[in-house]
Amino acid sequence: MVRRTLKSIPRSKPKNKLIIRSKYYESLTEILEYGIETFGKVVTRNFVIEIKSKIGLLLHFPDANPKCRFIDSTENKTFRNIILKSHYIIYSVKNTEITVIDIIHQSVSPENMKKRTEN
Repeated sequence: MVRRTLKSIPRSKPKNKLIIRSKYYESLTEILEYGIETFGKVVTRNFVIEIKSKIGLLLHFPDANPKCRFIDSTENKTFRNIILKSHYIIYSVKNTEITVIDIIHQSVSPENMKKRTEN
């Protein structure tokens, strides 16, 4: 008697959920206003395109960026940052939930960075 074995069907990973906090949008608006005044519309537009592409990649590669050295991670939540020009895009990874917390200039002190990312 021939015995057939069923190939196991690979299970797909659960889909990641991307959440963007309002604090991120507030900070981004301030950065864009400053950017337009200082560098012009073309440079600022290119910066925004770069930001969007980096955030878009988070759904597929949430652990590709380094852990944030200024914010302590826990067992359940890992804080990471995307370094883009002179800014950090701070986000957290918790199971299948990715939360973009804030975009912060690198000149901000680590203590203030912790305060801005709380809540």
